[in-house]
Amino acid sequence: MNGWGLMAAALVLPSAAIAQEQTSPVTAEAVPAVTTMSAGRLTKGTVLELMVLNEVSSRTAQPGMRIVLRLNKPLLIDGKLVLAEGTPVFGEVLDTKMSGSAGSRGQLSARLTHIQNGTQRIPVTGDMSALGKGGKSDDALKWVLAPIYAPFAPGNNAKLKAGQIVNGVIEADHDVTWDAGGKAQITPTTASGPVS
Repeated sequence: MNGWGLMAAALVLPSAAIAQEQTSPVTAEAVPAVTTMSAGRLTKGTVLELMVLNEVSSRTAQPGMRIVLRLNKPLLIDGKLVLAEGTPVFGEVLDTKMSGSAGSRGQLSARLTHIQNGTQRIPVTGDMSALGKGGKSDDALKWVLAPIYAPFAPGNNAKLKAGQIVNGVIEADHDVTWDAGGKAQITPTTASGPVS
Protein backbone atom coordinates (compact mmCIF):
# COMPACT_ATOMS: atom_id res chain seq x y z
CA MET A 1 0.00 0.00 0.00
CA ASN A 2 1.30 3.43 -0.84
CA GLY A 3 1.37 6.43 1.52
CA TRP A 4 -1.95 7.78 0.29
CA GLY A 5 -3.66 4.42 0.82
CA LEU A 6 -2.39 4.15 4.40
CA MET A 7 -3.56 7.65 5.19
CA ALA A 8 -7.04 6.98 3.74
CA ALA A 9 -7.32 3.73 5.75
CA ALA A 10 -6.31 5.59 8.92
CA LEU A 11 -9.10 8.12 8.36
CA VAL A 12 -11.81 5.54 7.55
CA LEU A 13 -11.18 3.16 10.48
CA PRO A 14 -11.66 5.71 13.32
CA SER A 15 -14.82 7.17 11.72
CA ALA A 16 -16.30 3.65 11.45
CA ALA A 17 -15.52 3.04 15.14
CA ILE A 18 -17.20 6.35 16.07
CA ALA A 19 -20.30 5.46 14.02
CA GLN A 20 -20.49 2.06 15.74
CA GLU A 21 -20.12 3.71 19.17
CA GLN A 22 -22.94 6.21 18.47
CA THR A 23 -25.43 3.55 17.40
CA SER A 24 -25.02 1.28 20.43
CA PRO A 25 -28.39 0.68 22.13
CA VAL A 26 -29.37 2.52 25.34
CA THR A 27 -30.05 0.11 28.18
CA ALA A 28 -33.09 0.41 30.48
CA GLU A 29 -30.78 1.13 33.42
CA ALA A 30 -29.81 4.48 31.87
CA VAL A 31 -33.37 5.89 32.37
CA PRO A 32 -34.48 5.76 36.03
CA ALA A 33 -38.13 4.87 36.63
CA VAL A 34 -40.37 7.21 38.70
CA THR A 35 -41.46 5.39 41.82
CA THR A 36 -43.78 6.23 44.68
CA MET A 37 -41.84 7.64 47.61
CA SER A 38 -44.29 6.90 50.40
CA ALA A 39 -47.90 6.37 51.39
CA GLY A 40 -50.19 7.60 54.14
CA ARG A 41 -53.81 7.83 55.16
CA LEU A 42 -56.08 10.87 55.39
CA THR A 43 -58.46 9.63 58.07
CA LYS A 44 -62.15 10.20 58.56
CA GLY A 45 -62.64 12.83 61.24
CA THR A 46 -59.55 14.91 60.34
CA VAL A 47 -60.41 18.51 61.30
CA LEU A 48 -59.71 21.26 58.77
CA GLU A 49 -59.50 25.01 59.39
CA LEU A 50 -61.46 26.83 56.68
CA MET A 51 -62.11 30.48 55.84
CA VAL A 52 -65.35 31.87 54.36
CA LEU A 53 -64.46 33.90 51.25
CA ASN A 54 -67.70 35.84 50.58
CA GLU A 55 -70.28 37.05 53.07
CA VAL A 56 -73.55 35.11 53.13
CA SER A 57 -76.57 36.83 54.70
CA SER A 58 -80.00 35.54 55.66
CA ARG A 59 -81.37 38.65 53.92
CA THR A 60 -80.31 37.47 50.44
CA ALA A 61 -79.34 33.78 50.67
CA GLN A 62 -81.64 31.06 49.37
CA PRO A 63 -81.58 27.30 50.09
CA GLY A 64 -79.19 25.56 47.70
CA MET A 65 -76.97 28.64 47.26
CA ARG A 66 -73.28 27.71 47.04
CA ILE A 67 -70.86 28.97 49.71
CA VAL A 68 -67.18 29.33 48.80
CA LEU A 69 -64.47 28.77 51.40
CA ARG A 70 -60.78 27.90 51.30
CA LEU A 71 -58.40 25.75 53.29
CA ASN A 72 -56.90 28.24 55.75
CA LYS A 73 -53.86 26.09 56.65
CA PRO A 74 -52.06 23.46 54.57
CA LEU A 75 -53.01 19.86 55.32
CA LEU A 76 -49.96 17.74 56.10
CA ILE A 77 -49.40 14.07 56.93
CA ASP A 78 -46.05 13.34 58.62
CA GLY A 79 -44.76 16.71 57.39
CA LYS A 80 -45.68 15.99 53.76
CA LEU A 81 -48.12 18.26 51.89
CA VAL A 82 -51.49 16.71 51.07
CA LEU A 83 -53.59 19.84 50.32
CA ALA A 84 -52.19 23.36 50.00
CA GLU A 85 -53.44 26.43 51.83
CA GLY A 86 -56.02 28.11 49.60
CA THR A 87 -57.47 24.85 48.22
CA PRO A 88 -61.16 25.59 47.44
CA VAL A 89 -63.86 24.17 49.71
CA PHE A 90 -67.60 24.41 49.09
CA GLY A 91 -70.78 24.35 51.10
CA GLU A 92 -74.44 25.13 50.56
CA VAL A 93 -77.21 27.05 52.29
CA LEU A 94 -79.84 24.74 53.79
CA ASP A 95 -82.34 27.22 55.25
CA THR A 96 -82.74 30.92 55.97
CA LYS A 97 -85.08 33.14 57.91
CA MET A 98 -84.94 36.89 57.40
CA SER A 99 -85.03 39.21 60.38
CA GLY A 100 -88.44 40.64 61.15
CA SER A 101 -90.18 43.27 63.22
CA ALA A 102 -90.15 43.38 67.01
CA GLY A 103 -86.43 42.52 66.98
CA SER A 104 -86.91 39.09 65.41
CA ARG A 105 -83.40 37.96 64.44
CA GLY A 106 -82.47 36.34 61.15
CA GLN A 107 -81.29 32.75 61.00
CA LEU A 108 -79.01 30.98 58.53
CA SER A 109 -78.27 27.27 58.32
CA ALA A 110 -75.63 25.85 55.97
CA ARG A 111 -73.37 22.83 55.61
CA LEU A 112 -70.04 21.98 54.04
CA THR A 113 -70.04 19.62 51.05
CA HIS A 114 -66.56 19.03 49.57
CA ILE A 115 -62.98 20.06 48.93
CA GLN A 116 -62.24 20.64 45.24
CA ASN A 117 -58.78 19.16 44.57
CA GLY A 118 -58.34 19.71 40.83
CA THR A 119 -61.09 17.59 39.27
CA GLN A 120 -61.46 15.47 42.41
CA ARG A 121 -64.10 16.10 45.09
CA ILE A 122 -63.20 15.06 48.65
CA PRO A 123 -66.32 14.95 50.86
CA VAL A 124 -66.25 17.08 54.01
CA THR A 125 -68.88 17.68 56.61
CA GLY A 126 -69.61 20.49 59.00
CA ASP A 127 -72.60 22.60 59.89
CA MET A 128 -72.44 26.37 59.65
CA SER A 129 -75.25 28.18 61.45
CA ALA A 130 -75.63 31.85 62.24
CA LEU A 131 -78.11 33.89 64.23
CA GLY A 132 -78.59 37.65 63.91
CA LYS A 133 -76.85 39.70 66.61
CA GLY A 134 -78.69 40.60 69.77
CA GLY A 135 -79.84 38.69 72.79
CA LYS A 136 -82.48 38.64 75.48
CA SER A 137 -80.84 41.46 77.42
CA ASP A 138 -80.39 43.45 74.20
CA ASP A 139 -84.03 42.91 73.24
CA ALA A 140 -85.25 43.79 76.75
CA LEU A 141 -83.24 47.01 76.69
CA LYS A 142 -84.89 48.00 73.40
CA TRP A 143 -88.31 47.46 74.96
CA VAL A 144 -87.46 49.56 78.06
CA LEU A 145 -85.87 52.46 76.21
CA ALA A 146 -88.26 52.70 73.28
CA PRO A 147 -91.62 51.09 74.06
CA ILE A 148 -93.28 52.64 71.04
CA TYR A 149 -90.45 51.97 68.57
CA ALA A 150 -89.42 48.46 69.72
CA PRO A 151 -92.37 46.50 68.27
CA PHE A 152 -91.52 47.84 64.80
CA ALA A 153 -87.72 47.68 65.09
CA PRO A 154 -86.27 45.05 62.78
CA GLY A 155 -83.86 42.47 64.11
CA ASN A 156 -80.45 41.80 62.59
CA ASN A 157 -79.87 39.39 59.73
CA ALA A 158 -77.71 36.33 60.30
CA LYS A 159 -74.38 36.35 58.47
CA LEU A 160 -71.42 34.17 57.67
CA LYS A 161 -68.84 36.93 57.28
CA ALA A 162 -66.00 36.99 54.76
CA GLY A 163 -62.85 35.96 56.63
CA GLN A 164 -64.79 34.02 59.26
CA ILE A 165 -63.02 30.81 60.35
CA VAL A 166 -65.04 27.59 60.50
CA ASN A 167 -64.07 23.95 60.95
CA GLY A 168 -64.74 21.13 58.54
CA VAL A 169 -64.22 17.40 58.96
CA ILE A 170 -63.04 14.82 56.40
CA GLU A 171 -66.02 12.50 55.84
CA ALA A 172 -64.23 9.27 54.82
CA ASP A 173 -60.77 7.68 54.80
CA HIS A 174 -58.54 8.40 51.80
CA ASP A 175 -55.21 6.86 50.83
CA VAL A 176 -52.45 9.30 49.96
CA THR A 177 -49.31 8.53 47.94
CA TRP A 178 -46.53 10.94 47.04
CA ASP A 179 -44.53 10.65 43.84
CA ALA A 180 -40.79 11.30 43.67
CA GLY A 181 -41.54 15.01 43.13
CA GLY A 182 -43.56 15.17 46.36
CA LYS A 183 -46.97 15.60 44.67
CA ALA A 184 -49.80 13.92 46.60
CA GLN A 185 -52.31 11.60 44.92
CA ILE A 186 -55.49 11.16 47.00
CA THR A 187 -57.85 8.22 46.47
CA PRO A 188 -60.81 6.96 48.50
CA THR A 189 -59.80 4.04 50.68
CA THR A 190 -61.16 0.67 49.61
CA ALA A 191 -61.42 -2.47 51.73
CA SER A 192 -58.22 -3.77 50.10
CA GLY A 193 -56.42 -0.40 50.18
CA PRO A 194 -53.04 0.09 51.89
CA VAL A 195 -52.99 0.66 55.61
CA SER A 196 -50.44 3.01 57.11
